[in-house]
Amino acid sequence: MKIKKILAGLMAMTLLMTGSMGGTGIGRVFAETAEAGGLIESYKCGTPEAYPVAFLVLDENEAQLGDGISPAVDEEITGTVFVPKSVTDYGDFEEVRVYAVKAIGDYAFSGCGSLEKVQIEGEVALSSHAFDGLPETTVFETSSRETKKALLRYGIEPSRIHYTGVRTNYVAFGDSIAAGYALPGYKHGTPNDDRFPTPEGAFVRNLGEMLNAQEGLALTSNQAVSGWTSEQLLKALQSGEYAGLLKDADVVTVTIGSNDLLGPFIKIVKEAIDDNFSKKVSELEFLSAEAAEGRSSDAWLRERQNSLVTEIANTLSQLNETLKDNPELLAGCENFREKTQPAILNTLHEQAPEAEIYWNTLYNPFYGEKVDLSQLFPELAKQLPMIFKQFEAIDLSADGAYYIEKMNQAFLQNTEGYHSVDIYEEFNHPDLTNVEIKNIDGKLCLNFDPHPNLEGHQLITDLYTPVIQKTYTSDDPAPDLSAEKAITGFKLGENAGTIDKDVYKITVKVPWNTDLSRQTAVFEASEGAEVRVGEALQISGHTVNDFTEPVDYTVIAEDLTSQIYEVTVEMENLAAVTEAGAGTLNRDGGGSVKTGMAGSHNAAAIFTVLFILLAGGIGYMWCIKGYGKK
Repeated sequence: MKIKKILAGLMAMTLLMTGSMGGTGIGRVFAETAEAGGLIESYKCGTPEAYPVAFLVLDENEAQLGDGISPAVDEEITGTVFVPKSVTDYGDFEEVRVYAVKAIGDYAFSGCGSLEKVQIEGEVALSSHAFDGLPETTVFETSSRETKKALLRYGIEPSRIHYTGVRTNYVAFGDSIAAGYALPGYKHGTPNDDRFPTPEGAFVRNLGEMLNAQEGLALTSNQAVSGWTSEQLLKALQSGEYAGLLKDADVVTVTIGSNDLLGPFIKIVKEAIDDNFSKKVSELEFLSAEAAEGRSSDAWLRERQNSLVTEIANTLSQLNETLKDNPELLAGCENFREKTQPAILNTLHEQAPEAEIYWNTLYNPFYGEKVDLSQLFPELAKQLPMIFKQFEAIDLSADGAYYIEKMNQAFLQNTEGYHSVDIYEEFNHPDLTNVEIKNIDGKLCLNFDPHPNLEGHQLITDLYTPVIQKTYTSDDPAPDLSAEKAITGFKLGENAGTIDKDVYKITVKVPWNTDLSRQTAVFEASEGAEVRVGEALQISGHTVNDFTEPVDYTVIAEDLTSQIYEVTVEMENLAAVTEAGAGTLNRDGGGSVKTGMAGSHNAAAIFTVLFILLAGGIGYMWCIKGYGKK
């Protein structure tokens, strides 16, 4: 939800989602989001708040851990550092930019001699000095098979690398409700405290923990931005900056729309019932006490009282009139129903085609709340009954319900392609939000903060949970890297090879006149394995090799272990072929010759036989000619 900066500083009426607009509180300057070549400080990497982790912006979509020169992680860190799949750059209020983390730069961990664990969520490239400075005891955990391969190629011992496949990628979008604004642990004193981890008790965090406990490993990415309207979310989605996160998403929750309506609604109320209004009510109470004790002039007292009564009555009357069928509020409801909600759903389906999408209705944060001066100042109302009859009550509960129910008509009209989570009716109970309207020691105190408290967040969790459990089932994650590295079939043309699995040798017999210098093998290998001859990647049925000498085929498993198979081609000898012509082909012993030196001797034998046959033919012709002359 939202307040604009122009409202910051008005009387202790904590509005929507700003938090302090004062100093940063941690000695850093937060401005606009970073450009390419700029640095981002992330507070969501598992490190203490005083030790953010640095990321370098590579381009408009990508970033890497560290700038390639200086450490990205402070040397004081001893526990676990989390490298997320994406990093969000939080600038000023409502200003964010998301980057996919694609690499770990040189010297990112320089000096981190006591770091215990590095958790890498996504697929990253590793610079040649990425882990300089880490002890040999550091353990690596990843949910990416490609990152595990990269770690193995880097030279990390397999025993230090642990892969756990992700069952659920959960992405949450929304405003400050989803961000956990106003919960204990949210505020840190920066212009946008969304930059810190989602506070404990927030419903997004609760749902992530539920998915992790019930489905297996779940990664939660909370992309909620305090202050955002549905238009702002739509613009960000259509820009494509969340596409990388969404393509792998399994569960998406959306909590947006409150700022389309409640932002303007609360602004209208606050501009009417402000500090000045409260002072007028307090002054009226004070003058009444003065009059009762005879300490003020009757004429002056009546004149001032009448003035205050008129001003207070006019304010309340005008506020009621403004809230009645307000064009701005009605337009916000219609725009959400007809334009932004359908467009957001379409964009989510395009970018997250495999995800189950959940979107909750709006609740009424003002349920049961009124600005009724007769109830707030009962003693004064008894003293001045005729005056207090002029003061209209502002029924925030009824006014809020009128517009929120119109807003929620969107969920009845736009029903396709997502699961609606209805929280409206269940929220019609007191003490679920931070809204408070009361008289404290004779002073009117108004807190229009509509955010859920801990009980409210738990209720949202409880309403989401059965809907998700009924409609979502996680798939088995990709298995760990395989160690299988076998050639299970091998042919040259129509000639199948014999595979000796004990000594890793393959023998293929081919016809005697086969050109062995250019042969294409058709082979089968273990799933996911890579086959090479020397440095050349082999493609079954396409790659040409010279088999005049034995050829070594190297099979590289997914886990980068390897096995060499020696392929020898044996060619049938000419004597066997000649006998075959006479109907006595013998393919046993001596029926073929191997490639290599044996093949050279065989060639000499072939030429000898050919010479004998040729000489015999010439002699035969000479004899015929001789007999003819007689």
